Amino acid sequence: MRFSVVLRGLFSGAVLTAACSGAFSYPLYPGPGHPETAATQHNEAGVEQYQLAHWAAAEAHFEVAIQAEPMLAEAHFNCGLALDRLGAHAAAAAHFKQAGELAPHNLNIIRAPMYEWHMSASF
Repeated sequence: MRFSVVLRGLFSGAVLTAACSGAFSYPLYPGPGHPETAATQHNEAGVEQYQLAHWAAAEAHFEVAIQAEPMLAEAHFNCGLALDRLGAHAAAAAHFKQAGELAPHNLNIIRAPMYEWHMSASF
């Protein structure tokens, strides 16, 4: 079930809109056997920032990881998660699509609720 929740911030008066697909998707690390590189280090730093709810910092790390290693599907997936949290759904969908194309057999990517939601929605 998909729904939208609108919360009004008590201190700033800001409106936070979150689109939910009924479940949460978690950031991913490259699989076993993937060498540690600058890209994997930035991906890991991005995951740490994501877990702290620092969406913009996480997205910046994931973008650097993608620049260093464009074929790193997990970095594209994680960038999609961060962009979703920032409300940039079209950009998130592009990264999710790229992740799915790079790793079509990675069930952690193609069966993730946020991936499925972005691939079924039109932006």
